[in-house]
Amino acid sequence: MTVMKFEGATGRELWHAALSAAASAGAVLETARGSLVFIVDNSLQRMFLLDGLDGNIVSQLKLPQRVVGGPATFIDQSSQRILLAFANGRIEVRDETGAVLRSGDAGSAVTTAPLFVKGSHALLVMVGTKNGLTALNADDLRPLGRVAIKDDAPRGTLAAEDLNADGVAEVLMVTQHGRVVAVNAADGQILWNADVGSEADGMTFADVNGDGVIDVVVATSQVFALALSGRDGSIVWRDSEDPGLVANHATSLAPRSIVALSLGKAALLVSGDTSRTGLRAVELPNGSVPPKH
Repeated sequence: MTVMKFEGATGRELWHAALSAAASAGAVLETARGSLVFIVDNSLQRMFLLDGLDGNIVSQLKLPQRVVGGPATFIDQSSQRILLAFANGRIEVRDETGAVLRSGDAGSAVTTAPLFVKGSHALLVMVGTKNGLTALNADDLRPLGRVAIKDDAPRGTLAAEDLNADGVAEVLMVTQHGRVVAVNAADGQILWNADVGSEADGMTFADVNGDGVIDVVVATSQVFALALSGRDGSIVWRDSEDPGLVANHATSLAPRSIVALSLGKAALLVSGDTSRTGLRAVELPNGSVPPKH
């Protein structure tokens, strides 16, 4: 029931805010007046808006349905907006006050948080559903197509990255059966899929093996992180955390998020640890480079 902001370089706490319910997921929206933190509570039907400077609660909003995966941010006509996906298939774009600007329907029960992607010809909103990965036009939230996965469905978190620097983003998804799948955002073709052996949580990106192709770094329920080759999905690095430290996380409310960042000459992974009791930073192998955005 507490939201905390830390200084990235030192881990020093900058502020903490007490909520009236346990937090499930959140996102930061940058505005002309500063940052706002959007937090969905564990009922998945209420959203808190916090001032990013001091953590004060600005407002609370009741949501029409249960949110899946939490809020996401994207740029809409030079302004940042919030994307919400609901279990019944409804997709919403909201402004910095939390007001609904437009909505659409994914056509099937939603299984992941939404993701904004720059396609080759249009701006897209991607969302996982029980019928597969669905693409909607970001301008009007009209469904455009779907990538089906045989006997499987997306879950957790979607991510996008131009792995091979060809100017077209790949959409990365994890599935209910523990696979990571890379899909070309331009044509919906599956490039590769990899079995990571356990439930995959968050994803981030870095060129871990120095081959010039961005690799996919995944947090799982059994390993702090492992890296999959952006070329073919093969494992190119795995964290050496003691397996004895890994606990059963079946009751966890949300997937772990993970980020890769540069710090001097090093590249670091930062995430919650597998025991879900603390924050951990791990230095990637020498020469690793996170993508520049």
